[in-house]
Amino acid sequence: MDSLSTIVMGLFTRASHRDAYADCTVDTCPIDTSFYYYRISLAANAAFIALFSISLIGFLVTYAFTRRATAFTFAMTCGVILEVIGYAGRIQSWQNQWKEDGFLMQIFIPCDLLSLLLQAAGGGLASTASHQGKSPDTGDHIMVAGLAWQVFTLLIFMILCIDFAIRTRRRYKALGEAAFDQNPHFITLRTLGRSKVFLLP
Repeated sequence: MDSLSTIVMGLFTRASHRDAYADCTVDTCPIDTSFYYYRISLAANAAFIALFSISLIGFLVTYAFTRRATAFTFAMTCGVILEVIGYAGRIQSWQNQWKEDGFLMQIFIPCDLLSLLLQAAGGGLASTASHQGKSPDTGDHIMVAGLAWQVFTLLIFMILCIDFAIRTRRRYKALGEAAFDQNPHFITLRTLGRSKVFLLP
């Protein structure tokens, strides 16, 4: 029997089980089977990137000269940056609208990183204020915000895990082993006792 490490590596390099639309192109598959359901317009998306980029520059230049409305500028800057990233992703998807990678962005790791940064920043501010004989309230509030954000994201993650477990269980009851991926690597991994022990916590 293959070792666990060999099986795990095989999952990352597997090629025997492919998505039904993995090899699709605009010429070979109906466009409504793609993730967008229509052909992406390069010109329109490029125009939106240009407009949001101009907006971003405008917000930053205005703030640099006025130093006012910090919270508003921060919020708008974050929103505009996300818009630019989104439209850039759409342009990248134009070459292959059936590629799934763009829809697998990692969310919870950056959320956890943000909470750790907030806690570290809050701790640093509170410590510095205490050593200078000032109130550490600002740092404390930032630390609490970081902890609250971490608890919130973990709660969402737990809810999604429970939902996934329930859906998987229902599918298994309805279809049996056919409910799972029949790739040989997955089949072997599911039969390993170590994998079952890993899932227990």
